[in-house]
Amino acid sequence: MPRCDSDDFDFEASEVIAVREDEGQPPEVIEQCFELRVRYSSPGLVSFRLFPLPNGVPTKSTACLQIRANYIESLEKMLYDKASTKCPSPPCLEAVRWRLRGMQSVTRLQFQLHTDSHIDLITPLDFDTGNTVSEPVLNARASLMSLATSSRFSMAIRDFPHLTENKKHEYECMVDVRRLYRRNIAAPPL
Repeated sequence: MPRCDSDDFDFEASEVIAVREDEGQPPEVIEQCFELRVRYSSPGLVSFRLFPLPNGVPTKSTACLQIRANYIESLEKMLYDKASTKCPSPPCLEAVRWRLRGMQSVTRLQFQLHTDSHIDLITPLDFDTGNTVSEPVLNARASLMSLATSSRFSMAIRDFPHLTENKKHEYECMVDVRRLYRRNIAAPPL
């Protein structure tokens, strides 16, 4: 199995639920389901991309959110298992579990962006022109715009029982903060 410091890791997870967690605001579960794709282009250059899945189905749309590693102030990974009472659950966890079809064990990635950073909203040229006619696309647009303006948010992913050993390893590498910030000057405290 490859080491986490190799530069060819990619990771994909479907059925990802996003939650806005801006300071001073109650958490907001985004109704739109997403697919998460993590790409490593070179050492220290990592991009997290969220693609909307209207009605849980991939579309031909190329609209997505892109979060580059150097925009991230902190990235925390937490596992919430309904059977365990060791750590308190975030207030919206039950809504997230319901959206993940009753999943008992959920992994949560919480992103805090640097104050002067933002999420890149990548869209086709006609994304805002009203050329799209289906309601799910309009919901996807609102979901993407909502997350693009957030400074702190989390993504909930189904936990490991559903991943192959190779995918588990890729997932662990994806959230390895030391790997993400290797060679970056403004690395977060570890």
